[in-house]
Amino acid sequence: MGQGVSVTENDGFVGPIPIAGRVSSLAVLDEKTVYIGTSGGGVWKTTDGGRNWIPKTDTQPNLSIGALAFDPTNSNVIYAGTGEFIQYYDAYPGVGILRSRDAGETWRLLPDPAGVFVGAKVSRIAVDAGNPRNIYAATNRGLIISTDGGHNWGSVKMGACSQISDVVIDHTTTPSTVYAASSPLDTGWYVTDNPGCNGIWRSNPPLIGQSSGESPPSFSRLTTGVPAGNMMRLALQFDPNSGAGGTSGQRGRGAFDKKPKGILYLAMQVYIPDSPEGGHQFDLKVYKSTNGGNSWQYVAMVFPGNWGVFGIAVQRMSSTAQTTDAIYVASLELLTSTDSGQKWKFSTYTESDPAQANPTTADPDKISPYRNRKTHYDLQAVGVVRGDARKIFIATDGGIYKSEDYGQTYTNLNETLGNVHFYRGAVSNELSPSLIGSMHDSGFVRTYATIDRGNWFRVQGGEVGSIVFDPQNYQRVYITRNDGALVRRSLDGGFTFRDASRDISPCGGRDFLPPLAINPKNSQHLLAVTDMLYESLDGADTWHGFGGRSQFPNDGAVITAIAPAFSSFTIYVARGAKVFKLTSTGVNKAASLSDATFDLANFSMVRTLAVDPDNPNTVYAGLWAASGTPRLRKLEGNNWVDTTMGLPDANVNSIVINPANSKDIYVATDKGTYRSLDAGARWFSITDGMPNAIAYDVVLNQTGTMLYVFTHGRGVWRANVKDLPTGPRRSPR
Repeated sequence: MGQGVSVTENDGFVGPIPIAGRVSSLAVLDEKTVYIGTSGGGVWKTTDGGRNWIPKTDTQPNLSIGALAFDPTNSNVIYAGTGEFIQYYDAYPGVGILRSRDAGETWRLLPDPAGVFVGAKVSRIAVDAGNPRNIYAATNRGLIISTDGGHNWGSVKMGACSQISDVVIDHTTTPSTVYAASSPLDTGWYVTDNPGCNGIWRSNPPLIGQSSGESPPSFSRLTTGVPAGNMMRLALQFDPNSGAGGTSGQRGRGAFDKKPKGILYLAMQVYIPDSPEGGHQFDLKVYKSTNGGNSWQYVAMVFPGNWGVFGIAVQRMSSTAQTTDAIYVASLELLTSTDSGQKWKFSTYTESDPAQANPTTADPDKISPYRNRKTHYDLQAVGVVRGDARKIFIATDGGIYKSEDYGQTYTNLNETLGNVHFYRGAVSNELSPSLIGSMHDSGFVRTYATIDRGNWFRVQGGEVGSIVFDPQNYQRVYITRNDGALVRRSLDGGFTFRDASRDISPCGGRDFLPPLAINPKNSQHLLAVTDMLYESLDGADTWHGFGGRSQFPNDGAVITAIAPAFSSFTIYVARGAKVFKLTSTGVNKAASLSDATFDLANFSMVRTLAVDPDNPNTVYAGLWAASGTPRLRKLEGNNWVDTTMGLPDANVNSIVINPANSKDIYVATDKGTYRSLDAGARWFSITDGMPNAIAYDVVLNQTGTMLYVFTHGRGVWRANVKDLPTGPRRSPR
């Protein structure tokens, strides 16, 4: 069979630009050279202050970046920790630590012989300036340490807590002192009291005769002055320039000096039942220590309310002779102090008259009724330009921004950053088609006029699930949301939407991406689900519900997928790892429905379903499951059969069957996009040349001639089906 052409060699990347996705981490060398880590989009670099961004890790085995750090003794050496230590639906685990020795041009995954990075999400990396062979990674699997430059790694737990949210190093002591923060974010936004877990930990002095770097340090928990109780994520920052400065002592065997020369800062969200500062249960507070954590001084309650902490940056003010620090706390907004924490302000929005807000604007950064936004919300990190506390870069769920005046004004740096992470996508049936895609935390985007990387705009904010175009009238578009009204309808091609959930009960659970389907032969006929199955025969004007938990029994699970064969009114419904088949003599006849259950035991969840258009008794199920388990099954009659030959060990997120040839099938997986030309008997990759990104959705146009791949972190990619590979790539001789 011929090899065809890869996706990128044909039509390739089609956007969206300048719309951006989540930037999870950053490393600022100077005001021109900055590295950013993105959610599913890898590491990017700019050398002109953010006007142009270049992806640097597209071929690496994992593009989910949680942390970046320079070697403080050699800025050409940079580390990238894979896996995001956040509690988002689309935050994926990593595979370990990537390292570049040539300023980001080439990268290598460091070895992990003990397997300590399996399933790990990296929150922060710290490299010891006194001995750069000592590398520390804060992860959800403990503080992972290498003392030999990344050849071997070991994991250290802090008391009963294996989840470490931050790590910093004071290199002004001899040997360097390491501080780690334990706060189990992954167990929930609000954690139960665990005195043996949450807190700040400090490395102990080495034994006499033991020099730094020979073995990992031991740690002790610091208790004096830090509030006890329920804590959320903790963030640390050590400012070596805040104290007396300089380094101390020689670093020879047996010599050590643990007297710190700077200030250690701590930002935390903590619950104090009898807080004298206010009545809010959860308060975002800042503390500092001038004696290496032996005692702590309460600086200020930055914001009273349920705001998490995702980073803190501190730098000595360069514009004043006073000994004050500029402090930046990354949370839902950026919180800024320019007087060492005495006064604070919100730097990423300005309060305005709610009546002046425009809730129908296409810019989701301005739809809040109480805020005039300067940047996207939900900050992930903040970095200060060395030597100039005025200049900062902030990483947000909607890209990267720069300020040169302590956060008073910002420059959007997303013009060339194509890192949007999509959930679902759809293409219209028209001569000049349009694309719509739903994104994490940023609503959805659509193309305007033509499909091109720069012809996109945002329509709504929030979390959008499924999207379908009316195949007979592309001006009608339907979406589902996991908040508020389930179904919303547009009559102007997706520019504005209104609630179309009449008769749909808000009660009961719903999936994060609520499924939606439309009949290609009768576009007035739609199906949607909450905890029940709903049918509309009039274009979402009215709905009829049937088939609740009594018909789809599976305790503790929600409906995650539906796949109708509208020609025979056969419907497959997935709840958890069970698939229910419903058949009827006609539409809207719940009383005549019969059902059969096909249990996919040992799988965690059916993520997607697709019915063979030529045979309603054949359905494909894409699965989320543990590693080493086949993730694609095919139901033939009453039996599930394995149909994974050639597929990677990865979750299957989406399936689409070519309407022009039911044997031509495409699947989106956590390890790229695959194709089968023999009804699933064997599969092969079609993404040679594309970034090694997670593929979240695959969409074909109505004629089956154009394929669109919606990725998690690298935007949308397009290919003409006739140019795609028709078999596995041959290995070079």
